[in-house]
Amino acid sequence: MHIFDNMGGFISAEFILQSEVASFSKSGNTAAVVLIAGASWKKLFHQHNGIKPSVSVTNPDAGKLAAISGSIILKRTDPNLDILRKNKYILLRITSANKEVKIYGSDEYPVQVSLSPLSPATPSAFSGYDLALSGSQEFEPLFLAV
Repeated sequence: MHIFDNMGGFISAEFILQSEVASFSKSGNTAAVVLIAGASWKKLFHQHNGIKPSVSVTNPDAGKLAAISGSIILKRTDPNLDILRKNKYILLRITSANKEVKIYGSDEYPVQVSLSPLSPATPSAFSGYDLALSGSQEFEPLFLAV
C-alpha cells in the first residue's frame, strides 16, 4: 500500500454534483469530464492550507483500489454550503501549488461528502465548516484533460 499526500499543498478546489456529469472518460492518467448543459464547476471558499485530500492505494486480488479521504475546511461564508448540505455525491477538481489539476471521483465512483460545523476553542478562532471526503475508485486521481 502507498499513500499520496501532496507536500506542496493545494491552492484551489472546485466541485460538481454527480448528477451534473454528462460523460466521464479516462485515458491513461488523464480524465475528460463533460458537464450537462447549464452546469459549471463551483469554487469552494476554503481556509488557507485547508485542502487536505489523501489517497491510499492498495492492490487487492481484484485489482487496484484507491481510497479517498481527507477534508476541506470551508469558510462560513461559502455560497455553496446549502448545495453541499443537500447533495452527498460530488466530483472534485483540485489544483496543487505546482498547478497540476486532478479529478477526485468519477461519474461511477463519486466522492461522498459530509458537512459539519467547526467548534473553535475561542470565540475569535476561525469558524467554518469541515467538508469530510470519503470514497474509493479503481484508479488514482487523474489529471484533468484540457
